[in-house]
Amino acid sequence: MRKNSFLKSLKNLARHVAGWAVCSSALLGLAQVGAAQFQTASINGAAGGITVSNNLFFLTSPAKSEGMFSAFQTFAGNGQISARIHRDARFPLKAGIVLSQSTNLTSLNASRYAGMFLADSNAVFGRLLEVKGIPASTIKTNVAGEWLRVIREGNAFSGYYSADGTNWTQISADSIEMPEQIYASLAVSGGDARFSDVKIMSAKLVNPVQKTSIVLPANISLSAIVNSFGSVPKSVEFFAEANKIGEANAAPHKMVWTNALGGSHSLIAKVTDETGAGFFTEPEVSEFKLPKASARFLGFDEVTKGNWKEKYGAEGHAIANDSTNLASIVQLTVIQGKSITWEIPASEERSLLWGDSPKRIASTWYHGTEVVLDLALADGYKHQIALYFLDWDKQERSTEVQVLDNLGNILSVQKLMDYSNGKYLIWSALGDVTFKIKRDRGGNAIVSAIFSDPER
Repeated sequence: MRKNSFLKSLKNLARHVAGWAVCSSALLGLAQVGAAQFQTASINGAAGGITVSNNLFFLTSPAKSEGMFSAFQTFAGNGQISARIHRDARFPLKAGIVLSQSTNLTSLNASRYAGMFLADSNAVFGRLLEVKGIPASTIKTNVAGEWLRVIREGNAFSGYYSADGTNWTQISADSIEMPEQIYASLAVSGGDARFSDVKIMSAKLVNPVQKTSIVLPANISLSAIVNSFGSVPKSVEFFAEANKIGEANAAPHKMVWTNALGGSHSLIAKVTDETGAGFFTEPEVSEFKLPKASARFLGFDEVTKGNWKEKYGAEGHAIANDSTNLASIVQLTVIQGKSITWEIPASEERSLLWGDSPKRIASTWYHGTEVVLDLALADGYKHQIALYFLDWDKQERSTEVQVLDNLGNILSVQKLMDYSNGKYLIWSALGDVTFKIKRDRGGNAIVSAIFSDPER
């Protein structure tokens, strides 16, 4: 069959893609292996069939037909189909693998599909059907490879070929809008084809459900359903955006996420088969909300002075004009205030140790009326938050410290006087809180550092 004739048979594919089952062994006189796996349909009333023997799939279409006969399995979510199509004079090559929208069609416009095919000329065709039914083909001539693969990730479809089933070359890609449930097919036109290494795998993230709203802290169950034929998943990894959460490499593919952070998260699973080929599930977006903010004052510390490393900062610290090294669960924003350094290196014990050095620094954030620090504790747990105040230039400052929630409600108020030798104010805080350091008396409002620790 010439190339034009073969392309014509591809145009007819959408009319004739059918279902997947093992047919009568009388078709090719071979013994069948296993239970029914495929369903098949006729072309123009003439029956074809599929027979399986020793992991070889023999697919035969009605003779002298320009249509393409298929056998398929249902395919839900994202995934891939791959197979080896054997080059054999007894089985002329007009065959391939297909991911299609429908199996019972009356016109090309009713379906969309993506496929990879081998033709008699040893060319590989990447077949992508556009909205108006116009075929778009990518042709790679003189290809020695017999292995083909089609991958779906959402509406992105890509086609590959390989000479050894291990090293793959991509030759086609396109965006084709299809529903979640489609069909994975083996296909042949006008004769017989022999397939082996048939592998079909699809998966979807089923928990948490799309647009779920979860209040932290929480143990969040993540699970993916993986359907496979001829292949097994080597790994199923779970991600929030690009950050790996964990993995579950044996069915059922599920895990519990215990350290989620507040905000909107796009959750996906990456499924990898035993050959190393992989794909991502469709993202499921969930909203993780922080609990109602709270702040409870725990007390003062006038003893530790600048030697904070002995007692504070297990979850990180931020020192004005020095280092900021906060855990991802602690998100600090200086809303109002500039920074200044009084002395560096400083020698007095009331000056703070540097974050990454035994040396000391005397520094502060300052403002004429109030310094404002926003602190989002993004994991939903309570944390110990300590602020360090140092009236370095001894201006007899007096300060009021307010802690507010994100609605402006005051959660805690503390008065602070006489802190020329350095003094910590310590709270148990939860959620998104704002610290307002307000000047009562003395030069200006100041605060030198903030430290986060697990609640003790």
